[in-house]
Amino acid sequence: MKRRKLLWYLAAAALPLLFYEKEDAVTLHMALEQGGLTSVSLLTGPEGGLSEEEVLQARQAGFRICTLGKRILRCETAPLCALSAVMYAAGEF
Repeated sequence: MKRRKLLWYLAAAALPLLFYEKEDAVTLHMALEQGGLTSVSLLTGPEGGLSEEEVLQARQAGFRICTLGKRILRCETAPLCALSAVMYAAGEF
């Protein structure tokens, strides 16, 4: 599946989130306050981060861009951190 098509598919979730290390205005907490926890898509970047073009494409597809905080997390741990935070906010714990 091509990247753009995949982005649009994932953005169809009620809450599509992209975690970007250069985002400093919208926190995960702020994104979660907007609601939409019936279905969630989480997108994190590879080691070295996402390019600005990739973030722009995700934003155009409908993703909400937010940060997981000031720390830069490893690409292996960022998805687990994001999923745990969303599950906690949804009352899954």
